[in-house]
Amino acid sequence: MPQQELELGLTPGSRNYRAFVGYPAKYDIIAAMQFNLLTFLGLRQHHRLLDLGCGSLRAGRLFIPYLNKDHYCGIEPEEWLVREGIERETGQDLIRIKNPSFAYRADYKLTCFGIHFDFILAQSIFSHAGAHDIQRCLAEAAATLAPGGLLVASFVLDREDYAGDAWVYPTCVGYKDSTVRRIAATAGLDFLVIDWPHPNGQTWAVFWLCDKRQAPTDPTYAYQKPAFEKPAPQWVHADTGAGFFDGVWDVGEAWLAYGWARDIHRKAPAEFVIVAADAKIVASGPAGLERPDVASAYGAEFLLSGFRIRIPKPDCPPGNNLCCYAYHPPTEQVLVLSGAHSV
Repeated sequence: MPQQELELGLTPGSRNYRAFVGYPAKYDIIAAMQFNLLTFLGLRQHHRLLDLGCGSLRAGRLFIPYLNKDHYCGIEPEEWLVREGIERETGQDLIRIKNPSFAYRADYKLTCFGIHFDFILAQSIFSHAGAHDIQRCLAEAAATLAPGGLLVASFVLDREDYAGDAWVYPTCVGYKDSTVRRIAATAGLDFLVIDWPHPNGQTWAVFWLCDKRQAPTDPTYAYQKPAFEKPAPQWVHADTGAGFFDGVWDVGEAWLAYGWARDIHRKAPAEFVIVAADAKIVASGPAGLERPDVASAYGAEFLLSGFRIRIPKPDCPPGNNLCCYAYHPPTEQVLVLSGAHSV
């Protein structure tokens, strides 16, 4: 597709099939993120998938050809988005061959297809919805998940819960992870946060029917952890200008460390950020979130230097002092960020 047709300058929510569902520049990576995550979690061609809020088939254009005929279903309130996605992304021939099903509704009626699904995908639905709608969605998911099935959803992890009932778009709302767990439990679902990266800083979680399957392990755990090739990295505690540890929030079952970090050797965002509590590594994660303030101060190449890293409370009880570090694998250097905070 020619660059000028990608509408990269439009803002999320604009009346354009790519922009309405988010930043047009991230249309490709958001699609790949969802496809890779679900196949990582076990999605195979014979499984049945429900894509909630399928939009303009941003992810559907990858899932539809991958799955067997009749195995992709999408729910979307904005019918024009699906039609544009078919016209501009998949084409009618693929629709004819794979025969996906669509329902145009906003009531979270996941049971409308009369099918039990192996996977339900809800990318950035809970990040705009009130708790009542999340409850309704999870109850419907519980009624339509196949035995052993998974609901895979993203939400914004925050220190305060959104208290309204209205759908908020294109801005986002947030919840504590303990709040999402409580809502899931009322629907008969278990809940696990996983460490899959999200370019918009959202948090991924999986839900499954209580007593219907063993708790899934987090297959992304090793992916998110930097591997030290030497017995111990070189810890640099002098201020090198590698970034700033802005603060830490209590988000329910975890702490959320946030700030920005850059790789001073190659003038780019840091590859990994490490969180240490009293010299013990307790969490890590990539940078990659937009920080216009950092880009303005240091250069456009540092726009994606922001980070938000979840630290489970069992790994870091209250009373610990936290520091963050930018990790540079080629040199094995771990550079301290300015700022330190206690939990």
